[in-house]
Amino acid sequence: MPAYTEGRFVWHELMTPDIEKSKGWYGELLGWTYQEMSMPNMTYTMIQAGSTGVGGFMSLDALPKGVPPHWLGYVSADADAVASATRKAGGQVLHEPFDVGDVGRIAVLSDPTGGVWATYRGAKGDEPEPERPAVGTFCWDQLNTSDPAKAATFYGSVLGWTTRPFEGAADLQVFRRAGGKDAGSLMKAPPGVPSHWLSYVLVSNLSQTRQRAAKLGGRVHLEHQDVPGVGAISVVADGFGAALGLFEPKA
Repeated sequence: MPAYTEGRFVWHELMTPDIEKSKGWYGELLGWTYQEMSMPNMTYTMIQAGSTGVGGFMSLDALPKGVPPHWLGYVSADADAVASATRKAGGQVLHEPFDVGDVGRIAVLSDPTGGVWATYRGAKGDEPEPERPAVGTFCWDQLNTSDPAKAATFYGSVLGWTTRPFEGAADLQVFRRAGGKDAGSLMKAPPGVPSHWLSYVLVSNLSQTRQRAAKLGGRVHLEHQDVPGVGAISVVADGFGAALGLFEPKA
């Protein structure tokens, strides 16, 4: 029987207007390589960090006009059950559950504060959860939201997540999935910033990676911020404006 790690972010996908340019940009920034996977009516670009598949690239042409380039995180869950629960909890189903060939079933959703995310139920189960994230892999997801209390209630109802305070940062809470493992975090978004999920990739040298992003034509939204007892982060955007967090763990 397929094994699943319910409530864990298991995949990340970049929605981009130019897949080839994005492949070059992230390859230079993070050392990613790529594999092309044949799927019904399309070829899907898989991201490799070393030998590990960590995500993929999709064309913005598949989305309604006006949707900006962005990273989308997928949580392991039953797409149909979560879509139904999302409606009941006051969220929106942006894309009804659908099958992706024989790979799995997904749905794209929005919480009541506007944070967009997706579910994925792989036909063959989830990849085993690593004990420690490796360099170049996604290591964390954070919801920056206009209403942390409303968001916490929603994800608790839909995914069974609970929250705990983050030691050393009073404005930050940690989502916990069933079994007590962390699923991500949430905090209040700055004034004027719409609710959004931000995904983080682990890097070996935060300063060098941040500077490389700027040299490659990206933008630096957050230069450097220490995370007490954990490490440090930066936030950059690629040449099309899709934001990505960078994390260097404490030695």
